[in-house]
Amino acid sequence: MHSNPFFSFFPALPISKTLQLGDWCIGYPATDVAWHSTRFKELALTHMNTFEKQGFKQGALMWHRTHGFDGSMPDERTWAAIRASVCFVAIDANDHVRNDPNAVHFLSTSENAELFTQPIDEQKAYISVRTGGLLRSVLSGGWRIGEEGAKSHLPDAVVAIGRPVIPSQHHATALFNALVDDQNATNRRIAVALEWHRLALSNPRVVSLSQRLIALKTGFEALSDKSATHECGAFLRRLFEDVTRPHVGLLPWSGLLWSPTERTDLERRWMKGKVPQPVVRSELEDWFATLGAARNEIIHDGVLRTVEYVPPKERPLSRYGGHLFWTAERLLRETIKALLGADVLLCARLHEAEAQKELGALLRAQIDATGQAADSAQDAASNEREPVDIETRAHTDPDESGEDLVDEHGDHLGEVVGSRDLAGLLAALECDAANKVRLAAATQPSAKFEGTIASVRVARRLWAASHSKRSITIDRRERDLLQAAGAEFPLHRYWSRCD
Repeated sequence: MHSNPFFSFFPALPISKTLQLGDWCIGYPATDVAWHSTRFKELALTHMNTFEKQGFKQGALMWHRTHGFDGSMPDERTWAAIRASVCFVAIDANDHVRNDPNAVHFLSTSENAELFTQPIDEQKAYISVRTGGLLRSVLSGGWRIGEEGAKSHLPDAVVAIGRPVIPSQHHATALFNALVDDQNATNRRIAVALEWHRLALSNPRVVSLSQRLIALKTGFEALSDKSATHECGAFLRRLFEDVTRPHVGLLPWSGLLWSPTERTDLERRWMKGKVPQPVVRSELEDWFATLGAARNEIIHDGVLRTVEYVPPKERPLSRYGGHLFWTAERLLRETIKALLGADVLLCARLHEAEAQKELGALLRAQIDATGQAADSAQDAASNEREPVDIETRAHTDPDESGEDLVDEHGDHLGEVVGSRDLAGLLAALECDAANKVRLAAATQPSAKFEGTIASVRVARRLWAASHSKRSITIDRRERDLLQAAGAEFPLHRYWSRCD
């Protein structure tokens, strides 16, 4: 019996590049990619066009890397791994558009990454259509491709994305390889966590915030193999500490919520029966305890009171502060990346470090070449002037040079900068605790400085400390003093992508 060829596609997911997962490609085929038949190609693209009429444009297609659109479909395990991997990288890309004022038009939800595999009758151009849901569904046939009713029904509450999603091939490959290897217990737990994450990131209003928080908390439990909140929190702390240890010098980083500089000495109490028990937590564990408390409110009290994590008084600038849902959603993805390895979790940061290393080597080579050229010219002219070592001069301390420091307005700072203790710095900032202070690079020096050397020297020796609307200029010693007491440099809102 002849079976109809299959056509697989993501009608609501435009992507910026083609992904390759195992033997399968997801994206937009080149003109030389083979099709099962000319008729099959015509019907498949006509079918895709029905979604464009609904506002879902440039949906990604799926084809075999070697055989093209030959009408075959992956085995069940591979199909599920592709679906889960593409959904993960589509939602993961949301991190880069969350701060966009038009983010609502660009965010992906689980529905956008829904994978359809449609059998197509080449002779009669018929397809069958399933409506309804999992518990109740209706399968109807006899629809001719191109007719109004001949379209696969998209998931409830799916919204078109305003521009192509930028997925990570590296993340998708690592996750796909893990999911197809279901003999590994960690990989199976990742697969379960992804299903809970998919539910939490689905768009229908019928899925309440309470259900979403429970789904995310359950996802963490699946990854850690721990149901007790404190045990799961301790697992997360150990995981991030262990995975990042070889690269701790590259952190903190905007692309990772956890940081090696977060507090680990938060003294708390928990109730064992009616007896309070002392416990010391990290910021991550303290945040996770709040997520656990929210889950317990829902399950045991039938009400959700806790929807935000208020930064602790010991760490007012904690990066975990804010809405529990969005922090949990991001942290669950980062936990999955951590389980896949440091090269996945820190992919973009490792690339940045390598690029900086190469740039540094290039600059050093240019400086050496410039110095050698200058030496040759001076030798030719029999000039006995001592050559200038730009790199050494750039690192010279201003106080060692005998020159006064001035701010961007040309005002002398020598009498103030460098002379204050911690109490004096906090008084100048009208602040009662250093861990409320943010540090930043000093404003670019004034044009009064002549030459690049002087500008670099001053810029490298001055910083700014701010609290509320107050800001002061500080030197390296004062910066170290504030930083040791809890002040910190804010991380960039944006960071480079993995690939």
